[in-house]
Amino acid sequence: ARSLRTSASPTACSLSTRRAFSTMGSNPPGVARQYSGLAGRLENSQIGVFFAYRSPRGTAFINRSLYLLKEWSDDHMRRREAGIPQ
Repeated sequence: ARSLRTSASPTACSLSTRRAFSTMGSNPPGVARQYSGLAGRLENSQIGVFFAYRSPRGTAFINRSLYLLKEWSDDHMRRREAGIPQ
């Protein structure tokens, strides 16, 4: 995870991290054989990117996104079949 200080509070920060999720199924969006730190090995997984804000008063989820590998982002037919917009 990465942390960035913000001006809202001296101890607050915004956080970003990416995580691999093991995936099963015939054609889940963004899936590829890649290293999963959670599993500790190569397996079919998707990569999610997450953003949050953290302060002494609590943590708030801000946004998330599915990271597409080049093999997915360059394959228009595959993206269309998986329902991923241009």
